[in-house]
Amino acid sequence: MFSVLALKLPGRESRAREPFFEDMQQIVEEVVDVLLPLLQEKPFALFGHSFGAFTSFAVAEALKKHHNVEPAHMFLSGASAPYVRTHRNTVSFTSVNTNTQEELNTWNVD
Repeated sequence: MFSVLALKLPGRESRAREPFFEDMQQIVEEVVDVLLPLLQEKPFALFGHSFGAFTSFAVAEALKKHHNVEPAHMFLSGASAPYVRTHRNTVSFTSVNTNTQEELNTWNVD
């Protein structure tokens, strides 16, 4: 038996009236806080597409580094690996503040 959980970040869908996060760290902290109690001693997988791929990667990294918990599998699509920089896979954000833009740049998002 397994469960599927979907993220709904602020500023989207049913959370559209909430302000967006300002950096990746805020996203990771909220996702880890919500998921950690559900993941203890259970095998789990993460899936992320496009920006969700970067988010899933960052969440997996934080879970392992800070909580010694890691996914059995990761399924990432629609994005290059964080260490690969290709113009073809670059997303442009024109109305973000400088700190957010710098954070996005570290995740291969311009």
